[in-house]
Amino acid sequence: NGNVSPMSGVLIGATAMAPVIDTTAPERIAGVTTSNASTSSIQLNWSAPGDANADNTMGAVSKYDVKFSSAYSADEATWWSSAAFASNPPTPSSRGTSQSMTVTGLSAGNTYYFSIKAFDAAGNSSQFSVPIAGTTLSSAPTTSTTLPAGTANLEVSVIAPATAQRP
Repeated sequence: NGNVSPMSGVLIGATAMAPVIDTTAPERIAGVTTSNASTSSIQLNWSAPGDANADNTMGAVSKYDVKFSSAYSADEATWWSSAAFASNPPTPSSRGTSQSMTVTGLSAGNTYYFSIKAFDAAGNSSQFSVPIAGTTLSSAPTTSTTLPAGTANLEVSVIAPATAQRP
């Protein structure tokens, strides 16, 4: 009748798991403020956002893009595409940590608008933060440590740096 061969080797295998693809954007940065304005710089301050990991824990983001412009547009996408990149944004810290950076190279006496985006390791970006306005000082504050001879009364006025303004 028919020829029957012995059983060949047994195939043992496993189904490979599909790789987890990160498509979740980091949290939007909220609460950006400005401080410590000088004639050529303004400091930005914010709390680090989080990024959802595959195991649903919240991790740190990978990088920031910080942009600024002296012109404001209510169309945020248009504003973002035309604004300049600020140099050397900080390395992101863990969620909720205070972060800051000083944007330099600004002109004295001008109002600038700032916004920040966060990116995760997969390249997903957050929405940009609500643009915040800050104004550089018109001139550097002057100080004197010596009083003129014969000065009996001295009145001192302090001009505080610009505070954060929302457009």
